[in-house]
Amino acid sequence: MDSYQIYEPPIGGGANGQVYVAANHGSHVALKLVKRRAAEAERRAVTRYCEELYKVRGASDLGLLPILHYGAYQGQLDYYTMPLADELRGPLTNGFPTDYRPRTLAAHLAEKKRATIDEVIRIADELLVGLGQLHRKELVHCDIKPENVVCWQGKWCLGDFGLLQERTAATSTAIGTDGYIAPEGTGDYGGDVFALAITLMKVAVSGSRLATGNIIANVSKPGETLPFDDPRSEALREALVKAADRNQDRRLQLPEFHARIARLRRRQTVRLLVDPDRFGDLADVMRSHGFTDVEIEYVQ
Repeated sequence: MDSYQIYEPPIGGGANGQVYVAANHGSHVALKLVKRRAAEAERRAVTRYCEELYKVRGASDLGLLPILHYGAYQGQLDYYTMPLADELRGPLTNGFPTDYRPRTLAAHLAEKKRATIDEVIRIADELLVGLGQLHRKELVHCDIKPENVVCWQGKWCLGDFGLLQERTAATSTAIGTDGYIAPEGTGDYGGDVFALAITLMKVAVSGSRLATGNIIANVSKPGETLPFDDPRSEALREALVKAADRNQDRRLQLPEFHARIARLRRRQTVRLLVDPDRFGDLADVMRSHGFTDVEIEYVQ
């Protein structure tokens, strides 16, 4: 296939094809081989994604994994390549290992078991940036879940755009993955918000009693708390619950969801012992820079 050397076994995949590590002129990439029966739909998705978002090669701060190249034969999509996700066990130090494992969010949670609240908020913020990029181009991901979120260049990105649709052409369908599909389907922006909220709930409750059974019901239960000893915990829980509301009319829209998360990411509890004569207005200054939860103890 062109000049790519493909390594077995696959590192991921699903109904539409398998993903492999491949080498091309000494560089390693992730290469997805697309099954013929799915090729036309995925070709449209990949082509639109590249045209709209990666006319210039993207960067991880977009919150989206770029597609580097795609190849077709007789009008059918055969494959496309993406950067390799960060290695699950840390930076590669001795070339490319044959047992490489990509740091997907699912693999990250399986390895780490428990996330801190700062990690949950950071992951949410970075993925909401990516989802906002898609929605501004009137594109709907349709399959957000931990397996389709990858860490690339140290940041979390949405990946696997095989079910990507144009919002204007999308109808309310049940494509996607069970457990992440909104009641109204996945053809509009709200379905992506719902799926991302469920994904983030799984990160927030990983390794706790809330991870067993119906996560939405567990987290939404009145009086319930997330497993964090942090003053931001309730605000995070409320944002996730409202973004995962089964009633799309009550569900948070993406801008408000992102604004709530961004406020939590900036907020830090700071306790300082300072001289009032020199730093009498320190609290106001810190609040003006986004430190909204500041405790100042003045000493004589």
